[in-house]
Amino acid sequence: MTDQNQQYWDDFDSAAKAEGGGGGGGGSIGKGRVDTGFKVYASGFKGHETFFSCAPGKKGERAVAKAKAMKFIEEHGVERNGDPAKPDYGIQITRYKESTFNKGIAVEWQNDLYNNVAIWPTAATEVVIPSLKEHGVLPPWEGWFRVSFRPDPYFTTKMEKYLADSGKTEADLTDSEKRDGGMTDENQDGTPRFKLVAYVAEVYANEAAAMAAVGSQDSGEGEGDSGGVPAGLKPEDWAEIQVMIKARKNAGATSAELSRTFGLPEDVIESV
Repeated sequence: MTDQNQQYWDDFDSAAKAEGGGGGGGGSIGKGRVDTGFKVYASGFKGHETFFSCAPGKKGERAVAKAKAMKFIEEHGVERNGDPAKPDYGIQITRYKESTFNKGIAVEWQNDLYNNVAIWPTAATEVVIPSLKEHGVLPPWEGWFRVSFRPDPYFTTKMEKYLADSGKTEADLTDSEKRDGGMTDENQDGTPRFKLVAYVAEVYANEAAAMAAVGSQDSGEGEGDSGGVPAGLKPEDWAEIQVMIKARKNAGATSAELSRTFGLPEDVIESV
């Protein structure tokens, strides 16, 4: 890491502390951007309308962005648990709909997609920020990249403790117990799953390099591509599920256990 890059992340850590925080395979390829700033969680607005970007090393700029976020909250009456909401300082990853591909196929999103993470949870400190440092991404940044997903480490750790305390294996859990243990999201069929964290898995020098990677995905050579998509799943959902399956395999889960967890045949699990 260069001295300039190190200074950027030192500034980010300082900004994170000042704002109340603590110190793969598959995915989509395309053009997008990464920003740091303040996020307001409000329904009925597009992602770029509720995010107020600022560079971490510029305190004046950060103060202005925070003031804009607070003004937005006041003007639109945004609440959290019955009280006026507070903006979260963190990172936003944006994927442009007109230039994003999943498994070699152009996406058909109605809008750009935004993934946000605050700076204090392990999703940021253990997944997102390390991925940005690894690939030299210094927000505000725009370019060609591959965005992939990993299970949120906070919830996987919670599940490990839940299993240890209960003396059960993941295969023994009911859907209700899985949710209690940390699987707070669901697949399309209602099967509980861990919340996924978007992170920058790869950065490409230019559009040509990105399109070459898209071609590799399409031909089955891309990471995480195990062939066809199981019936009932969208390509983007299957790409995310494969990441989760690999993570659970690495943690010692058997194909039979994973088959019951994800509602997929064992041969599909074994192909991942």
